[in-house]
Amino acid sequence: MSDFEDNDLRDRTPEKTKRSRNEDIGRTKATAITKNVIGKCYHEDLAGKLMKYKFSVIIDESTDVGTVKNMAIYVKYYNLENNKLETKFWELVQLFTDPESAKKGATADILYNTLLNSFIENEIPMDNIIGFAADGCNTMFGEHNSVSAKLKEQFPVDPKDETQYLSLNSIYLGASINITQNKNINEQMLVDVSRRCRFFLIELCIEIKLRFDFNDQVLSSLYYISPKHIFSQQHSNTRLNFIILFPRICNDTNKLQLIDDKWRKLNSYFDSEIINVHKNKNVDMFWLDLYLYEENGEKLFPNLAEFVLNVLSLPQLNCVCERLFSKVNLIKTKLRNKLMTKTINGLINTSECVKTTTCVKFEPTKKKYACLTNAMYDFPNDELNINEIVFDIMD
Repeated sequence: MSDFEDNDLRDRTPEKTKRSRNEDIGRTKATAITKNVIGKCYHEDLAGKLMKYKFSVIIDESTDVGTVKNMAIYVKYYNLENNKLETKFWELVQLFTDPESAKKGATADILYNTLLNSFIENEIPMDNIIGFAADGCNTMFGEHNSVSAKLKEQFPVDPKDETQYLSLNSIYLGASINITQNKNINEQMLVDVSRRCRFFLIELCIEIKLRFDFNDQVLSSLYYISPKHIFSQQHSNTRLNFIILFPRICNDTNKLQLIDDKWRKLNSYFDSEIINVHKNKNVDMFWLDLYLYEENGEKLFPNLAEFVLNVLSLPQLNCVCERLFSKVNLIKTKLRNKLMTKTINGLINTSECVKTTTCVKFEPTKKKYACLTNAMYDFPNDELNINEIVFDIMD
């Protein structure tokens, strides 16, 4: 912790703890505050949200500079408190605590059990989990992954079929290329660039096909929730066939009926002027507005809109976990290779907590102040744990 950060923390301490401004905050206390006050309170607040909301799980695993293998867990959910779809850091979990368990490796069973225990220990209902995302390795999705084979059989368009290609002159490659074409540049060079770009797009399509099952019922039905489709002549009187694809979100017969009833009324409820405004909105903004839409102080489409917002909470990729591992590598360096996973958790949780504002404007809540007791230390009598090295001070 720098002198500036140390002084800044003391300067923003409430008047009733004014004498703490004249006290130095050592690395032990700084660790305790970061891990067991700010980070802990942030994590508990997030756990409270996951107890109420449906959410998706995004995971990945990696080995840090200290040869510790960790699993990163993120959650994605629709936050009804601020009306936003949010992807939040949940936990960084150390997978192995002894050499024997490490010999087994990060098997599917270990990853699965570790993931579930992370939520069970925080009393998060398993029924609230509605989706899962990870990378495409065999461990995450099974040893014999046949998605690629099914795609080749079921998807009718072959990216390598040259009869389907646009001419090179018809491919839009961006403003810089188009401007260059108007200059005295070798024409063969431009053709070569266009051909290489087309080859890149072809390979991109092939790789997308390998990773996604476009014959999947969920993927092929998502266009139903697009406002352009809803306010078109193709709008169906019922979408039970779509709703029942998500039993983790809704499996109650009475609620299914309420959702479908509102769906059938949706197309005919608004006049043409309002429809013209709504049908060009982004999908998430449209359903958010629909969730908040009221008449005479009563929401008209809460069940339908909440259902679709939960569908939009399903994850599409796990890049947030990759970004987290990059952040971990910036925190746990060769000079700080004994930094423990629990401390890293506290630092990341603190970072997430402060992210909503700035370090200067951050205001601790009463709950955080209440945690500033001896109980925030992980060891008795304030004895320093030699493995808990958080801040290295270098001359």
